[in-house]
Amino acid sequence: MSCARFLFLSVAFICALSLKGVGQQETLTKKADSLLSHNPSAAQKFIGQALEKIDQDSESRKAMMLYNRKGRYFRQKGSHDSAKKAFNKALEIAKALDKPGAVADQRSELAYIYNLQNRYDSALILYDKVISYHKKNDNVKALGENLTSKGSALLGAERYDEAMETLFKAEKMLKKKDNPLYMASAYAYMATIQAEMGYDSLTIDYYNRAIKSYRKLEDSTEHLAKAYADLGVSYKKEKKYDSALFCYRRSKELALAAGLNQLVAQNLMNRANIYEIQQRYDKALESYNRSLELSQEENLPYGIFLNYANLGDFYMNRDKLDTAIHLLNKSLMIGERYHFNTLVDLYQSLYEAHKKRKNMTLALHFHEKMAAMRDSLTQAQNRREIMELQTRYGTQKKEAKIHQLQKEQQREKLMRAYLLIALGVVVVLSLLIVLWIRNKRNAAKKESLLLEKENQQHKDQQEKLNLEKQLQEETAERYRLDLEKKEQELVYQTLKQANIARVNQSVKEKLGPFATRLARKKDQEEFSRALQEIIHEVNRDPLSDFEQMFMQMHDGFYEKLLEVNPTFSRSELQMCALLRMNLPSKEMAALLNLAISTIDQRRHSIRNKLGLESNQSLISYLISI
Repeated sequence: MSCARFLFLSVAFICALSLKGVGQQETLTKKADSLLSHNPSAAQKFIGQALEKIDQDSESRKAMMLYNRKGRYFRQKGSHDSAKKAFNKALEIAKALDKPGAVADQRSELAYIYNLQNRYDSALILYDKVISYHKKNDNVKALGENLTSKGSALLGAERYDEAMETLFKAEKMLKKKDNPLYMASAYAYMATIQAEMGYDSLTIDYYNRAIKSYRKLEDSTEHLAKAYADLGVSYKKEKKYDSALFCYRRSKELALAAGLNQLVAQNLMNRANIYEIQQRYDKALESYNRSLELSQEENLPYGIFLNYANLGDFYMNRDKLDTAIHLLNKSLMIGERYHFNTLVDLYQSLYEAHKKRKNMTLALHFHEKMAAMRDSLTQAQNRREIMELQTRYGTQKKEAKIHQLQKEQQREKLMRAYLLIALGVVVVLSLLIVLWIRNKRNAAKKESLLLEKENQQHKDQQEKLNLEKQLQEETAERYRLDLEKKEQELVYQTLKQANIARVNQSVKEKLGPFATRLARKKDQEEFSRALQEIIHEVNRDPLSDFEQMFMQMHDGFYEKLLEVNPTFSRSELQMCALLRMNLPSKEMAALLNLAISTIDQRRHSIRNKLGLESNQSLISYLISI
């Protein structure tokens, strides 16, 4: 079963789970299977309709799984933008479901897509979040896998030291869980880093470790084929040609088994390069031609371009210039059509071929093209080569000028040598200055970014503190207003009770004498009971309820006053409570049943006991307690 067919069946199965009943699930799966066998596009449409139904039914978990599978399908097809959209949708659903594990999984999938798109900074941000989550949950397997992927992103960003450090951490985690697939990937990335840094012996060691890990997997043919091909390149750099040929041969066998014809063509071409170095020309020519045929069958423009170029060089080295130029021109047509970045080598081959053929016009033409592309040639070397070609070209047109040009070259030879030395010194100094300026700018840029980040963090922290302060002030204001409202209600109720007590006292005084004047004994008894109830109400102290409510609102008020001066009487404490509520003297006199002058005297007594100066406010002091 192909990979695409397997992915479609997986998605169809998840769609089937979203329907009710086993019969409906089987029907959906069979329909998807039938469509896949003859019309994948219709199957894709069918799955899209299932997705719409899931969204309408609000079956979020199944929808998330379906978008995830859809993203993987597009990733396999190489449609990275479509895959990114699907994974982003799955991530949104995971966040809405408040499933941190699912969020981490979708972020990991998205990071992989960014990695494939060479958006390494975006990938690294997501990998750091995923790694932080798995580290917090001590998920060693997931941690090792994501560290490996992060190492790949750092490798793509050419941050080699960080990449190696990250991959070492991944290796440590992966060994704990015996994860050969990711372990092999980690070793392959380490090998690539060592190759970039020029450590070929370490590169070979890590590729061998990767191959050893791949062999532990049941289906690792494709991975092994690529690993052997890369290992062959490393052996070739070390000039261990027999080992390189073995690796290329093994890679070709595995690539054929996996149907990787592009890799087969690449291995044939690499083997041909080594055969040519070993002067096994028949085998080299056979391998080049077979690689070219396979590249043409598979429509691989870059493979065709390289093989024509290699064959052209092969025939040029055998002095078969017509055949060489014909093949090199074929390579040129393909290379210029697709704008391959290796055209400079082809221009050099064409330049050398026409130079050997004594066609100085075309040799000059291709040398100019080569000089325009090749950064490694210095300006002086370009000028010298072009001058030589121009001299030879002029020789063909005017034989009489040859002797004169040779003499001029002899006279200027010493001067050019000094000029080249001076120019070299200037170039080196200029390069050093440019590097110094670039490093200084980079340092200043980093410092500026760091300062900007710190300023932003400080700004965010200050804004947070301001918001917290504002919230505290609003809370305190609400509490103060609520307290004032309760105090007003307490004063009102206390005054009301005091007025009722006075009325009852008046009723008692006026009705008391009438108890003995009633003729019937029964009337006297009923009158006496009613009068007793009034007397009970008269004897009830309205300030007792007031004190109880006040202490609930201002816990510990009396205790704090007594700590200042233990000689406070109960009536003075009650008056302090009334003063704390900023009650006027008239209302306090009504509540305490005292004259206003007495109230003033008690105020003076309280001030003395509290030890207040004449300029200190009594009420402010009591409020502050």
